[in-house]
Amino acid sequence: MIRYAFVLCLLLALVPLSGQNRPGFLGEDNDEDSGFNIRCLCRPGVQNKSRSRGLEISYQWNRGGAINPENQVFQGAPSIVDNLENLIFKLKVPIVNTEGLKVLAGFNYRPEQYYFDRIGPDYEPVFQYINERILKNTGFELFGSQSFNEKNYFVLRLKASYNGDYNGLVNFDGRYAIYNATGVFGIKKSENLEYGFGLNFTSSFRNTTILPFFIYNRNFNDRWGFESVLPALAVLRYNASPKTIFLGGFRYNSRSYSISVPQMEENLDYSMNHSEIRAFISAEQNLVPWIWLDMEVGYQVNFSTDFEAKSDLATDFMVELSNAPYLKLGIFISPPDSYLK
Repeated sequence: MIRYAFVLCLLLALVPLSGQNRPGFLGEDNDEDSGFNIRCLCRPGVQNKSRSRGLEISYQWNRGGAINPENQVFQGAPSIVDNLENLIFKLKVPIVNTEGLKVLAGFNYRPEQYYFDRIGPDYEPVFQYINERILKNTGFELFGSQSFNEKNYFVLRLKASYNGDYNGLVNFDGRYAIYNATGVFGIKKSENLEYGFGLNFTSSFRNTTILPFFIYNRNFNDRWGFESVLPALAVLRYNASPKTIFLGGFRYNSRSYSISVPQMEENLDYSMNHSEIRAFISAEQNLVPWIWLDMEVGYQVNFSTDFEAKSDLATDFMVELSNAPYLKLGIFISPPDSYLK
């Protein structure tokens, strides 16, 4: 299902749209966005950085593996996941574009689908339910950047996501809601050095968290550079040419879903959360003006997948999916540097 949706979106994507990317931060609903790419008075982001993205459409395939017990013993043979699929659709559009103030609106849709090869007796109703079911992550965000002078700026991002097993494109029921606010104070020392400090606040159906983070971007020379949003992302960059960029590093990823497993007496309601670290190598290749190809290969180290009970008959449990490789392929639209100047 997801792979066919990717092909359809890919065909629709060949319409020039412009916008910007936003940083990814360690949090409740952290994904693979990275970089600090808003352009304003002091043009945050070092020169030759990884590309800003206005529209992105990608397909990700993860190899599966055995589901191992964590802090408990399985009574029967473990369940086995054959593979996981993700479709990534992201759109950023500018709504205010003055010399010192930039405001963008964003939309993202990221369905995730598990394909089981075998389902064992342990937690069979839950695994049977999520097998081939599309778990949805739909989000809306407002992103603003204010430059104070040539060296300092402030960025604020407000986001609402709705994650779960609902039907349709989005369901605004509070049981699926994740609210996020992120503020960053940035300092750009030069075109080759930038750093910043920020706080990320998240309130969701799981918990409420406040996490600090640190941004550090630096060029060592015309080809080599380093980009990071610590502790969630660290990337070494190599600019082979203005049209070819290679990246390698690690990225923390986490996602939560509110799910309800149908039962005769009472539904088993859970908050499902998985988290992992990905070591990866990727390439950004310019195909034609505005359109870039994104290719990524990596290895995913999975932490526990938690199922927190949200109804009386449900029982908490934690499992761990075997570590495995993954592949990602997509296209994105990025304005040429000459257009942004």
